[in-house]
Amino acid sequence: MKSRNIWIAWLMLIISLFGTLIATIYFKSEIDKKNKIEFSFECKEIASKIELRLHAHAQLLRSGAAFFSTSDTVSRENWKRFIEKSKIDLNLPGILGTGFSLRIPKIS
Repeated sequence: MKSRNIWIAWLMLIISLFGTLIATIYFKSEIDKKNKIEFSFECKEIASKIELRLHAHAQLLRSGAAFFSTSDTVSRENWKRFIEKSKIDLNLPGILGTGFSLRIPKIS
C-alpha cells in the first residue's frame, strides 16, 4: 500500500512538473509575440518620426533655395526677415539656427 502511494506521489509530481513546463513555454511564447509586436510598432513609429523630420528639413532647404533664386543678392537683414517670416521655431522645433555664408572673393 505504501509503495503504491509513493508511486502515485511521484506520478503526480511528474505530471505537475510537466504541466508547469508546458504552461511556462506557452506563456513565454505569448510574451515573446507581444514583445515582438510592440518592438515592431515602436520601430515603425521612430522611422515615421525620422522621415517626417527629414521631409521638414528638405522643405526648409527648398524654401531657402527659392528665396535665393528670387534675389540677385541676399543681405543679412533679408535672410533674417525670411527666417522670421518662416516661423521655423514654431513649425520646426529643434532647429537651433539657420544661416548662409557669403562667398568672399580671393584677393590677388
